[in-house]
Amino acid sequence: MTGTFVIETAALSELVPDKKNPRLTGYPETERDTYIQMAKAIEGKLVTLASDIVTRGGLNPATVFITIRGDRNSLIVLDGNRRLTALRALEQPSLVESALDPSSFKKLKGLHDDYSSGARSGLPIEEVLCAVFESRPEANKWIELIHEGERDGAGPVPWSAQQKARHRDNNSETKAYHMQVLDFVMRDGEVGDVARQRYDEGKYPVSTLQRTISTPEVRHMLGIDADSGEVKTHYPKDEVLKGLTRLVDEIGSGKTKVGKVMDKGKRIKYIESFGPHNLPDPTTKGEIAYELDEVPEPDPAPSDPTPKRSKDNKHSSKRKHLIPSAFTVEIDVPRINDIYLELKRRLELSSHPNAIGVLLRVFLELSVDEYIERNNVSVAVNKDLAPKVKGVADYMVKKRVMKANSLKSVRQAVTKAQDGSGTIITTLNTFVHNREGQPTARDLTAMWDRLSTFIEKLWS
Repeated sequence: MTGTFVIETAALSELVPDKKNPRLTGYPETERDTYIQMAKAIEGKLVTLASDIVTRGGLNPATVFITIRGDRNSLIVLDGNRRLTALRALEQPSLVESALDPSSFKKLKGLHDDYSSGARSGLPIEEVLCAVFESRPEANKWIELIHEGERDGAGPVPWSAQQKARHRDNNSETKAYHMQVLDFVMRDGEVGDVARQRYDEGKYPVSTLQRTISTPEVRHMLGIDADSGEVKTHYPKDEVLKGLTRLVDEIGSGKTKVGKVMDKGKRIKYIESFGPHNLPDPTTKGEIAYELDEVPEPDPAPSDPTPKRSKDNKHSSKRKHLIPSAFTVEIDVPRINDIYLELKRRLELSSHPNAIGVLLRVFLELSVDEYIERNNVSVAVNKDLAPKVKGVADYMVKKRVMKANSLKSVRQAVTKAQDGSGTIITTLNTFVHNREGQPTARDLTAMWDRLSTFIEKLWS
C-alpha cells in the first residue's frame, strides 16, 4: 500500500465504467448505457483510440486506470473511461453501434477482427494496471491534476511545436528538414534576440518554417536541397546562410507569420522579396553537395595578405596536405602506408589535387579491404566500394567498435542520392573514371574530415 492507493494488476473483466463520469450529460441506468453515452460524448475519437490500441498492440504502459472498489469484486474506473469504452467496443462492436455512424461502425468491426484474432502480440488485452484508491475523494485530487491543465506547472505541461519536433528528431536517425535548417542557422548564423530567445525557450514557430521550406522552388532559391533525409547545399557557408538566416529570423521574431506563407504562391513571392543580396550568389555554387553540418568555410580571397582562418580548422581547405599532422595511425602494410604518407606529408593540396583525389579513393578501398580480411567481415573483397564500406560500418556497430551515431557520415557517404549523385563514394569514383571530374582542395579536405574517424578505426 502506498498512501491511500495500491497499484495492482486486474483482469479487464473486473473493470466497470463510472456512471458519474463528467463527460456524460446524464446519469445512465445501465453499464451498457454508460458505454453508449461515452461513445457519443467522444464522437469519432472512439474509433481513433481503438485503432491506436490495435496498431500499438496495447495501452500506454505509463498510464494506469484510476479506480475504486465496487460491488461484487468490481473496480469502478474513475479515470480511463475512454480507454475502457474503446476496449469494450473492440471486444463487442455492437455494444456501441447506436452511437456511431455506419462508416465508423464498419471501421470498428474491422478493428475488432484484428484485435480478437490474436495475431498481434499483446492482443486481445486481458489484464490492465490499476491504481486502486480507498475512496473517490482521495482519487479525485489526482484526477483533477491530470485534467485541469498546467496549473502553473503542477499539472502536465504540453510540449511546444519545437519541443515535439525535437523529441521526434532525438528518436530518429535523421532530423526533420526544417529542424536541420533551424539548428544550422542558430549555430552559424546571426539572428536577432527575439528569434534566439524563442528558440532557446523551445517556443520557436517551427511549423511555419516547415511550411515555408516544404516548397521545392523555395529551397532552390535558398540554395538547399532535401535529399535522402538530409538537407544539403552546393554553396559556401556564408552564401547559404544569407537567405536561411533572414528566413529563420523573420519567422522567429514574428515579422513573418503563417498567413504570409500559407500557400505555394505566397511562399515563392515571399522569398523572391529577399532580393539577390539576401540569397546565395549563383557564381559561388560548387559541384559537390554538402550536408549543412559539413559545409566548408569559404576560401579567403587571393588578394588578402592575411586571410582569416576558418572557425573550425578541420574544415579548412587551406591546410598544406590532405591528412592533418595531428592524425596518426600505424599501418603495417607497406604499400598502403606509402600512400598514407604521400597524402599526409608529400603531396600538397595546392599542387596535386588530381593525384590526391585518386589516391584518397585508393587509400580508402585498400584500408577497407585490409579490415575485411583481418576481421573476417562477411563482405566480399571484390564487391564495389560502397557495399564494402557499409558492411564494415555494420560490423563496427555490431562489435561496438563505433557507435551508430558516429558512423552517420560514413553511411551517408555510401547512400545513393535520389539523382544518383552527391555521395562521397560517387565523387571519389568520378575522380578516377570521369574525365570531367575536377577535385578542389576544399572538396578533398571536406571528404577527408567526414571519413577520418572511420579510417582511424580501420587501423586502430
